[in-house]
Amino acid sequence: MQVTVTLRTPDSTFNEYMATAPGTIESAATLAKDGTNYGNPTDGVNCTGPFEFSSWTPGQSLVLKRFDDYWDPQLRAKSAQVKFVFLSDPTARVNAFQTGEVDGGWMVPPDAYGQLESSSAGSLYFGQNTTVAEEVVNNLKGPLGNPTVRQALLMAIDRKGIITAGVDGVGDVADSMVTPNTWTGVPSSVVQGYLKDLPGYPYDPARAKAMAAKAGVHGQTVVIATSPLDSETTIVTQAVAQAASAIGLKPQIDTVSADKYTALFTDPAARKGIDLFVTFWYTNITDPLDMYVSLETGQFANYGNWSDPAFDTALNKAVAAYDPAQHAADTAAAQQIAMQQLPWLPLYSDPVSVFLGKRITGVQPSIAYLYYPWAAQIGAKG
Repeated sequence: MQVTVTLRTPDSTFNEYMATAPGTIESAATLAKDGTNYGNPTDGVNCTGPFEFSSWTPGQSLVLKRFDDYWDPQLRAKSAQVKFVFLSDPTARVNAFQTGEVDGGWMVPPDAYGQLESSSAGSLYFGQNTTVAEEVVNNLKGPLGNPTVRQALLMAIDRKGIITAGVDGVGDVADSMVTPNTWTGVPSSVVQGYLKDLPGYPYDPARAKAMAAKAGVHGQTVVIATSPLDSETTIVTQAVAQAASAIGLKPQIDTVSADKYTALFTDPAARKGIDLFVTFWYTNITDPLDMYVSLETGQFANYGNWSDPAFDTALNKAVAAYDPAQHAADTAAAQQIAMQQLPWLPLYSDPVSVFLGKRITGVQPSIAYLYYPWAAQIGAKG
């Protein structure tokens, strides 16, 4: 009933990660029996929380039933079962909310905020998020290999305009690559001090154009990958392309299928020839390191293979620091370098959204839904 983990090097984030995917515990017998079929619709999964697996119709729905013997009485499920319905088309999802066919859903399409806020079918809620929309600089051998050009491009992007058009005005221009609420345990005044010390990139196309011209990249091509995933992605891509044109670059938009776009995050071959692509990057724990470790030299998610020895040194010191003040200071030092070099271009952050139909209540809107048994708290309205 106990597992002891001995670390080769100090890691101040280890305990936090145990509350996320790396901390998942599974039956060894089930893994041995199912082998490569583990997790497939035919066999399902062997796991319990407030609910347990009931049935799975591939591409359509997943049904969970209440597990009455769950160990925590405060989180014993109020509903007998929960059915998840897969609706990939945004319009179909919104229509299902409006008709009551579906009682609720996370990650509401932003272009439907206004429609759902005035809906008589339920209520739209916003909550804390750790997601920042960012443009990944994938090619450091082209014109974007110069940090000055990356800075110029960020200054030429109308980030407030993206928020207005892409997320119905519900969001904030990103001052860094992480949201302020990831600095758990750090006084707000200290966090604000870290942000104040960061280099700023206010919207200034004229100055940005002059910076790019001085860097000698006029007329050079940048390839921006995108996919028709949703209107938000399309709006971001168009805004970045406009900014590239404004500073004298020649943007080329490469539209690929959803599957090929997903491959950008897993397959180096899929990223070949791509200079930029957008990601909506969230942290799994409330610690900025969850973002910044992705940019360490050689890390899997360091898609552009950016490398800075001073950044790596500060990052490793932060990981090893268990003292909260030292941990925060070293993390801030790494953040300072990343925001000066801009291996990724932070655009904006927006809140988590969830729609609840008028029959139910109990959901607390927060990105914690990724790891917290939120469905156990859903109940019928009295």
